[in-house]
Amino acid sequence: MNDSLKEMLDLVLAQHDALSTRLDDVTEPDEARAVIAEMQELLRRADLVQNLLLIATTKRLEGAIERVRAADQDLTQQLKQLAHANQSIKAMTTFLKYVDKAIDLAQQAAKVAAAG
Repeated sequence: MNDSLKEMLDLVLAQHDALSTRLDDVTEPDEARAVIAEMQELLRRADLVQNLLLIATTKRLEGAIERVRAADQDLTQQLKQLAHANQSIKAMTTFLKYVDKAIDLAQQAAKVAAAG
């Protein structure tokens, strides 16, 4: 199992759990819809990462995972500090951007491994 991708999966699922917890405190319907939409995006990425757990690690993938770690820390801080879920969208977008880049690299590595 690719330890870096496993770590990224854990980070994505932890952010999903954090939003799920935050949803308990949301009282505005629009805000609740925004939180749920972000939770769905996180689960979509989790599914993609789960399908890639068995590929080999590359230096490019390791770098991508490091950016996911940094974005995860920033997003975690943003979610702790903000009063409204809508304000955390920018931090979530950044986190998902880095997750998507890492997934793309992992998918490329999986294609190379399958062809080789």
